[in-house]
Amino acid sequence: MESASNTSVILDASAPARRAGMTESEWREAIKFDSTDTGWVIMSIGMAIGAGIVFLPVQVGLMGLWVFLLSSIIGYPAMYLFQRLFINTLAESPECKDYPSVISGYLGKNWGILLGALYFVMLVIWMFVYSTAITNDSASYLHTFGVTEGLLSDSPFYGLVLICILVAISSRGEKLLFKISTGMVLTKLLVVAALGVSMVGMWHLYNIGALPPMALLIKNAIITLPFTLTSILFIQTLVMLPTY
Repeated sequence: MESASNTSVILDASAPARRAGMTESEWREAIKFDSTDTGWVIMSIGMAIGAGIVFLPVQVGLMGLWVFLLSSIIGYPAMYLFQRLFINTLAESPECKDYPSVISGYLGKNWGILLGALYFVMLVIWMFVYSTAITNDSASYLHTFGVTEGLLSDSPFYGLVLICILVAISSRGEKLLFKISTGMVLTKLLVVAALGVSMVGMWHLYNIGALPPMALLIKNAIITLPFTLTSILFIQTLVMLPTY
């Protein structure tokens, strides 16, 4: 009798709850937004803004506002849909596994191998991009503020030490990762906001510039598109979700 009652409660629940084999109350408790979710959101924001700060401003300064606006109209919706598809692919999977295994469950083993290989190549490329940026930028900051006499990035061991420290932090678990990343992200947001407010006096319409010829505008927008995409790219943090 009790089993029949539980079955009836599950059948009365919403579709997501039924797929998970839970009652509606159990499902709402399971998906309740908590501190862990807050930590991942903050870290994803930090990832996206960090990439934008590193790569985008210089490119926008070189190409102009009109080029950036066109590239953002194209790039931002595309990146939103891409990351939404990635998240939904993982979320709708019956089992919590890595990306290649999830794709294999949807499309079969061959597609899982192919897309898994492409996914691995993408991560390797971005690993080199971010590690190079972290090494060069941190060494430049230390040298600019007089902490070091020379550039530490000239030494191959400096980058290795940085990467080892970052990997060691992430391997200690979510709590330590969230504490450090939250402090860094909030500090970064405050710095960006302070710089934005301090530059309000320099805002002038003539800095916008004239609209370039259509052919040149499209060409430069395509060139700027990869930089625009990185300014909202946080898929690298999503990779760690199945691990944790």
